[in-house]
Parts: sequence; structure tokens; C-alpha cells
Amino acid sequence: MEQPIDQSPHAIDNMWSEVVEMPDNTKRDLAGAFAVLPAPQVMLGASGPGRDLYQRGLPEQGVASCAGCHGEVADGKGAAPRLAGQKPDYLKMQLWAFNLTARVHGPMNAGALKFSPAQIDALANYLAGK
Repeated sequence: MEQPIDQSPHAIDNMWSEVVEMPDNTKRDLAGAFAVLPAPQVMLGASGPGRDLYQRGLPEQGVASCAGCHGEVADGKGAAPRLAGQKPDYLKMQLWAFNLTARVHGPMNAGALKFSPAQIDALANYLAGK
């Protein structure tokens, strides 16, 4: 099985060995079971720089709003995943992975590359409800 290039090293180290030999029908069954679980009810953080960054992006630097892909309340939209309610350390790790191109997804790399450490912290905390 070929590894997708958009996976973080953490996912590859911890998940690939668990699923590489798993039959496709088992993977489909697991995906189906997770897909029907209700999403937890979470509140996004209060007003502040994280909210502004999520809603506006950095237009002066050509970075689009996060809400454009991930939804107004960060509940996911199309192929873009839900971000609301994720743990802040996880979100920071993913944003840094995109920033440093350790994780590859063109639009995310282009945006995260322009985020400062303070913006990454603020965005992660906002999405985590802090």
C-alpha cells in the first residue's frame, strides 16, 4: 500500500502499522462506524485574534479565510475536516506541520507558512474553545 504524501509523520508512525494489512472491508466498516457518530457540541473561543484570523484570513498577505473551506463554525465542509473542538496542542502541531511542509496540502501550506507563532497559538486556542 502506498503512503499518501499528505500524512503527518505522527500518523504514519502510529497508524500505518495498524492498518496496512487490514482488509478493505474492515476499513470501510470502521469508517462507516465513525461517520455516524454524532459530533460533540463545542463552542469556539471568544472574540480575539484567533477568531479574526479564522474568519478573515490574512487578506493583506493573500491568505484566505479558514471559514471558506472549514465552515463558518469550523464544523467541516466537503473534504475540509472539522476543526472545532480539537485539542489545541493537536491543532498547533498540524499547523506547524503545514508551516514547515512536514505535511503537504497546497492551500494549507501556503496559508500556514505566513502564520506567526502567536497566530498559530491564537487560532488553535480559538478552535479549541479557549
